[in-house]
Amino acid sequence: MTSMPSQTSVFIERIAHNAAILHPHPQENAAAVCDLLASMEWPVSLIGPEKPVRGGVLLFEKAAFDDSIMGVVADDLNNEVDAGVAAYAYQLSEAVDEEGEPTLLFQRVGMKIPEEGNRVILTHTYLFDDTAITWLLGASEDLFQACVAIEHSGAHVRVLPVHADPNRREHQAGRGVDSVQIRHLSPILDSEEVGEVARDVVDVLTLAGFSGPIILTDHREGGAPDSSRLKAGY
Repeated sequence: MTSMPSQTSVFIERIAHNAAILHPHPQENAAAVCDLLASMEWPVSLIGPEKPVRGGVLLFEKAAFDDSIMGVVADDLNNEVDAGVAAYAYQLSEAVDEEGEPTLLFQRVGMKIPEEGNRVILTHTYLFDDTAITWLLGASEDLFQACVAIEHSGAHVRVLPVHADPNRREHQAGRGVDSVQIRHLSPILDSEEVGEVARDVVDVLTLAGFSGPIILTDHREGGAPDSSRLKAGY
């Protein structure tokens, strides 16, 4: 089995009814994460153009699986104390926003969720025709500190933390946060401004000492996903 350094963060997101992707940080630890899960008999494979040096991990089942399965994968990784992994799995939950409109929220799943992190968070920006929304995923304390940094930065965004289930122990400290939604208030006018809109948040997080994977999903009409402009310096 590939050896794995300590302090490896893993973020788990569904990508299909029967598949999820695991984003390790650092990406150089992807092969070790994949080997660890394979030893537990999870159906995983290493993916990415730079594998096996760097990459992600694909979880692929023949049949559809419930969101709770992603939580079990995260629990299995977190239970391997000697491996030094902090894993976070996320489901999309339906909710109603402050304006009474239906919305989707990222909420963590799993029984053993790391409450304190190492200032590693996943930053995922979704681009739409007229707006952009960035989600931050990670440890509750890290997300709380990220909210503080962004709100104090003067960035032209609206920060909306998604609070954890009040029955969870981490919520008792008053900082329980599952994820953070950041609504970019500047309009998306053309492709040249796309990187700059998301870069505002990335720069704030970098200056505040955060690191982690950065993902860009482009839902604009005729737009092709392109995260190249978001990779530098983070």
